[in-house]
Amino acid sequence: MVQNLALALGMIFNVVKVVFGLGFVIFIHELGHFLAAKWNGVKVDKFYLGFDFFGLRIMSFKYGETEYGIGGIPLGGYVKMLGEDPVSEGGQPTNDPRAFSNKSVSARVVILSAGVAMNILLGLIVFTTTHMLGVVEQPARLGLVQAGSPAYEAGLREGDEILTINGRGDANFQRMRLAVSLSAANQKVVFGVKRPGVPEILTIPVEPRRQAKAGMPNIGVLTCESLSFYQDVQWAEFPGSDGPAPPKDALQPEGTIFEAGPVGGSRSKVDDIFGLDRILLENRDKPVEITVESKPEKDKPSKTTKAVLPVNHVMTFGLRLTPGKVTSIQAGSIAEKAGFRKSDRIVKVDGRDDFDPMHLPDDLYDRAGKPVAFVVERDVDGKPGTAELTATPDSSMPWINMMAVEDEAFKLPGLGMAMSIDTKVAAVAENSPAARAGIKPGAVIREMLISPIVENGKQKDATSEKPIRLVFVEELKSEKGASSASWSSAFLSLQYRPKSEVQLTLSDSPKSVAITPEPDLKWTNPNRGLKLMSIHREIPPQPFGTAIKRGWNETYDNVVTIYATIRSLFSGRVSTKHMIGLPGIVSVAYQSADAGIVPLLAFLGMLSVNLAVLNFLPIPPLDGGQIAFVIAEKIRGKPLPDSALNVLVIGGLVLVLSLMTFTIGQDVWFMIFGRG
Repeated sequence: MVQNLALALGMIFNVVKVVFGLGFVIFIHELGHFLAAKWNGVKVDKFYLGFDFFGLRIMSFKYGETEYGIGGIPLGGYVKMLGEDPVSEGGQPTNDPRAFSNKSVSARVVILSAGVAMNILLGLIVFTTTHMLGVVEQPARLGLVQAGSPAYEAGLREGDEILTINGRGDANFQRMRLAVSLSAANQKVVFGVKRPGVPEILTIPVEPRRQAKAGMPNIGVLTCESLSFYQDVQWAEFPGSDGPAPPKDALQPEGTIFEAGPVGGSRSKVDDIFGLDRILLENRDKPVEITVESKPEKDKPSKTTKAVLPVNHVMTFGLRLTPGKVTSIQAGSIAEKAGFRKSDRIVKVDGRDDFDPMHLPDDLYDRAGKPVAFVVERDVDGKPGTAELTATPDSSMPWINMMAVEDEAFKLPGLGMAMSIDTKVAAVAENSPAARAGIKPGAVIREMLISPIVENGKQKDATSEKPIRLVFVEELKSEKGASSASWSSAFLSLQYRPKSEVQLTLSDSPKSVAITPEPDLKWTNPNRGLKLMSIHREIPPQPFGTAIKRGWNETYDNVVTIYATIRSLFSGRVSTKHMIGLPGIVSVAYQSADAGIVPLLAFLGMLSVNLAVLNFLPIPPLDGGQIAFVIAEKIRGKPLPDSALNVLVIGGLVLVLSLMTFTIGQDVWFMIFGRG
């Protein structure tokens, strides 16, 4: 009861913070117009937060000559000045010297610009304040580089940390993502990269690419994990695990792993996720013990606990599939130097043609530092032929950072290349699930149907509420309800999902085959089910001079980002799915408020700068449109004709209202149906 009350009070407090925060940003904008009008001797009739259309208002009062109030329609605010409409209520131009329309062009431009200026100033103050309080950011250290992505082919690797972006040195993951998503067509983003074990800083240019289903350009990277657990979930039991889950009190919420090693052996200090991954990989056939330190609190010191992570086996059907073509080669990789080409097909490894392509990452890791002979099929002088290649794989870690990414090729980290896996069955192991299901060599797996697991009326797994249909052959990929997939992504998804039956559709049978994957006791998966937070770093409170410099940089970045976003929207580089309206703004504001005062301030600073820039666009009835009218009057020597003003104002108003309606409707749609 007490816990529920505290939760409810926390939610109410967050809502209050959001309301006051958003209201304050609007108030500052209108205050700028109000103060500039008063300074220039203009009479202000009304000062409202929200709009009072049709007399809808929450409250109002009059002080002096101005009516102040809060309108019942929460879509902004306004300051109504005498003579803002150049004709009076009687239909004749007003001659009052305190009328806005009778002020000089420079005075009117100052009044119209003041709201924008105040929002920019507020953004600067807020960003400076956040740096004086201390901020948390994600370093641009890469935990996943997707096979075939621009980052992969340019030569970026897992574990790389981006230090500079286009020569600028304050890189973090958010700035990297912005630079990528707002890049122009054919533009390369140049990264300065610190690579483990390499003393010099590498310069790697990457050309972002917008894929068909993506809303904006990307380079195919994700940030890496930390060594700290989430507050709510610390462990996911895998179906291939051969031991019990660690006790809940061992994997402490927000605790941090600092030692690891095989049970019965020596433990080593781990400094980052890659050090832990290396220990898990080198001991993938043994239980591993980790030491966890709890998060210190004010009233109690930190404590250490130990937990054993059981061995995890790979879930398989007992099938050996056919190697596909090489789809991607990293720049500067071992594969590139060995002479591999895209579209090569590996047909022999060390003289054997019965190798399992899904085992290749492990086999290459076990052969690290030793030459491996390959025979590949490729076109030679326009005719089918073969080539013999020799490559010495390095000790890059297989499987550790692989995710079930739709249509992703299969990575061979030891060589720095990726290949496809054809779903033609080359062999079936005796007494395997595939053998019991009657699958024969030569059959082609056309699709896989994964149904949600339901226990006691509740869905147990993380799949969608409807069965997921994964298709592997081109002729099925355009069918309604089908999800295009690679075999490697489907295979990886089975490793994280509770053990259950799936349906396979084969080329040699009109009926689907029911089959349940089983753990392969000779094949281990180094991933042990740890659920760790993304890496972050705390920037301590900065002195005022440093804080204001950082605050100015963030203000400038936000201004440039908005204009770049508008450009990208018009060019089609960024989808309209990434536009948000009032519901989206409120949702993000609430999440920021829930995260703490600094994230909320940072969001309000960004919102204030956004409001300033968008209001400055030359679109009536926005401030920028009104300024354009005043400047046109200065150039002509007289105001624009009423007929032209009316058309422009109505057109601008329709445009603004249409955009508001579109973004609000889109937000509501996404809240109900998601962004799929």
